[in-house]
Amino acid sequence: MLTEHTNEEKVLELLLSGDEKNIVLGLEIAKSLNLTLGNIKKDISIVFAWLEANNQSTPEVDTFDDTWFLQRLLDIHCIEEIDLAGYHLREIPSQIKYLFNLRKLFLKGNQISQLPSEIGCLKRLEELNVSLNQLTSLPVEIGNCLNLQKLLVSSNQLVKVPKEIGKCINLTWLDLTRNQLQAIPDEVGNLVNLQELHLYNNQLTSLPAFIGNLAKLNRLLLSLNRLHSIPPQIGECRQLSILSLSDNQLIFLPGEIGNLTYLTELAAFNNLLQSLPVEIGNLTNLRELLVFNNKLESLPLEIGNLIHLESLYISNNPLHKIPSEVCNLTHMAYFNMEGIEIPAELSTRLTECLPSCQIIK
Repeated sequence: MLTEHTNEEKVLELLLSGDEKNIVLGLEIAKSLNLTLGNIKKDISIVFAWLEANNQSTPEVDTFDDTWFLQRLLDIHCIEEIDLAGYHLREIPSQIKYLFNLRKLFLKGNQISQLPSEIGCLKRLEELNVSLNQLTSLPVEIGNCLNLQKLLVSSNQLVKVPKEIGKCINLTWLDLTRNQLQAIPDEVGNLVNLQELHLYNNQLTSLPAFIGNLAKLNRLLLSLNRLHSIPPQIGECRQLSILSLSDNQLIFLPGEIGNLTYLTELAAFNNLLQSLPVEIGNLTNLRELLVFNNKLESLPLEIGNLIHLESLYISNNPLHKIPSEVCNLTHMAYFNMEGIEIPAELSTRLTECLPSCQIIK
């Protein structure tokens, strides 16, 4: 025999099916069993009142009768995208859970300090943008959004990331820039489909070894942190094309960086680098190498192997000399070696070998 609780669950399933016949059937069953729909009607009216208040295209809420309720249930199934960026919102109603077909939710540039746990009910959500808010944390229920592909939480006040984020294995883009993160949970290493990982402008002191699990990474942004070293596992991220390490406290780069043969941009300026690994010569697709404002006393001869290099910035380093192999870089358009003394002979040779290059001495 069905209990009242079971009956309510069955009715709710029919009402939220998105099929008009099922919804009508659910209403009839509810009436025949004397089940009250007051709470769900109220919750759905709150959703539409919230959307209407923020200039979304929704009907006005002026009734709670069955006709209104039926139409709202059908309307909810049509909502796949909501853009409430820049509406000065302070909170998101928990009733958002009824937007079960929602795929994209844009809440950038508001004053939201907390996301409701009900965000985890949005099983079809693919993109969530809550950048430029006042979030100090993310609900653990974010891990229930298994279809999430793009999560943008930049420019908030996050001090930690829930380990449950590791369940969102379909994520391809994770942006946590401009927060107050001191560490990243190891579970991020489960996000094997990540292509973009943005962590710059935080307070990270180390990059975990799990970075090697993220073999599909294309762009890794780690600038403006407090990193002292980069783990050798970085060499497993063989699809990387852009690696940004500037404005940290790095003393050296691991030789495994030479495995990143698809790398086109390497930014490591404003660090404490004393040398560059000879393996850097393996980066034959590199277009831009920025290592100015470091402690470099020499450059490896292998730098001459970077035959596609277009921009080389080595200014403000205590370099004693520049290897003549630099003359092999015939694709260079810009070479900044300001403040570095080089023999007149090499200076003349550079001008001859690199006639199309703007050389800043």
